[in-house]
Amino acid sequence: MTIKRYFILSSLLLLVSCASNSALAEASIKGSESLQKTTNQASIPSKNTDQKLKEAKELQDLDKTDEALVLSQEASLEYRLALAQNEQKTLQEKHDSLKKEIAQTEEKLKKMNEKLQSLKGKK
Repeated sequence: MTIKRYFILSSLLLLVSCASNSALAEASIKGSESLQKTTNQASIPSKNTDQKLKEAKELQDLDKTDEALVLSQEASLEYRLALAQNEQKTLQEKHDSLKKEIAQTEEKLKKMNEKLQSLKGKK
């Protein structure tokens, strides 16, 4: 009787773990799809990552949840990286523009100070 209980308990645990992996893979795929939409809206190229997500969905449909989970998490990380790199690029461009504006303002200030000094000298 204990062997039978052990077998039933083991079967139930296996079933529960498979179901939770499946749910986890499904959630990961949905998260990756959301990141994919955000990436596409930002016009960030992501063809390779899109393919990885597509493969994850196919694996999930074939009940290969562990492989699907790994691929969908990789896709998610790659989308996040692409978004972060895009944000960094945008911020760097803003930074460079502001530095240029500051240099121009400092040059104007220098010229104005020179003009002011020459006006003081004429008095």
